[in-house]
Amino acid sequence: MRIIRRIWIRTDCNQYIATGHVHRCKTIADRLLEKDILVEFVFSCEENKEYFKRFVDKEDVYICHILDSEYTRPEEELDKLSYLIACHKPSFYLIDSYYITADYCKAIYEIASKNSIKISIGYIDDLKCYDYPIDLVVNYDLDVNTQLYSAKKVLGGVEYAPLRNEFLGVDYDIRFKVARVFLSVGGTDPFQIIRKTYEYLYHNSYLVVNTPLPTFDIILGAYFTEEYKEQLLKISGGQGVVFHENVSDISLLMRQCDLAISAGGTSIYELCAIGVPTIAFGMSDNQIEFLKSFYEEGMIEYIGDIRTLSSPEKDIAVCYEQVRMNYGLRKQLSRNSRRMIDGKGAERIAESIIKYLEESEYKSDV
Repeated sequence: MRIIRRIWIRTDCNQYIATGHVHRCKTIADRLLEKDILVEFVFSCEENKEYFKRFVDKEDVYICHILDSEYTRPEEELDKLSYLIACHKPSFYLIDSYYITADYCKAIYEIASKNSIKISIGYIDDLKCYDYPIDLVVNYDLDVNTQLYSAKKVLGGVEYAPLRNEFLGVDYDIRFKVARVFLSVGGTDPFQIIRKTYEYLYHNSYLVVNTPLPTFDIILGAYFTEEYKEQLLKISGGQGVVFHENVSDISLLMRQCDLAISAGGTSIYELCAIGVPTIAFGMSDNQIEFLKSFYEEGMIEYIGDIRTLSSPEKDIAVCYEQVRMNYGLRKQLSRNSRRMIDGKGAERIAESIIKYLEESEYKSDV
């Protein structure tokens, strides 16, 4: 029997969805592609495909299917999806979306069955609150209760954090003096934390006590508005600040910094894999619990959920001074984070998906 393993990855990429979703999906796709697996992406609309192109090196590497639906209402795409499944016969359907329902998953199985297609469904769950009728689930939080899931295969734990190869086995040394600080919030900055944090540090450290600030490497997110970028470019007259946009090697930039201030998300896993001492804060529901668990393990400093803090920039500044001045603390944070995250998560996910498909094919033949 002819076997073509075709894996579809269903995700979306726009100004309302954290860029970590498309980054982790692409990282898993890259590992699968290295193993000669055919990988294709599925998006709700053409706009999301255009956003995706910002994150790929060669736009023609991955075939993209468009479902002509609203990303918050996936049930709208089932008719188009039925046609595409019948035509292309995917073996595995990996979903990364907060809007998928149990009925949606059941409909996928029904579509496949009607067309005599064997399909397996996987889901990336970072909220720890979905138990869908699927085959495989990925939850790479530090503390995962695998009993939550009824899926046949559960990939649980921080060892499955899907990071790019550039974060694998890198060297990093803690320097006594903090000379460069990495500052990032991800793709969007709805609370203008970057502007408020730097302005607070500048006015309270440099102007008040005449203590020079280190150089701040500020990441301009993919969905920052031009107006907000102009505001950032004006802070401190550009002195002591380096702005980065569309960074091709974020790992190299992180390794050059002595301290990081970052929102929760993929960046935290990346910084921890390198060992950069990090001050983290939450900006959305899916970030809070994993940041708390990282803090409890001594991997990061955590100031809380900025949506509930009256003056998050002040809280960040206070923590920044404490960490900046404490060389021993920075060494401990670095050692603890590197011990927990080895950067091999995407490889483990890819191998697990392939193994699951092989076992399913074997059972079908028996």
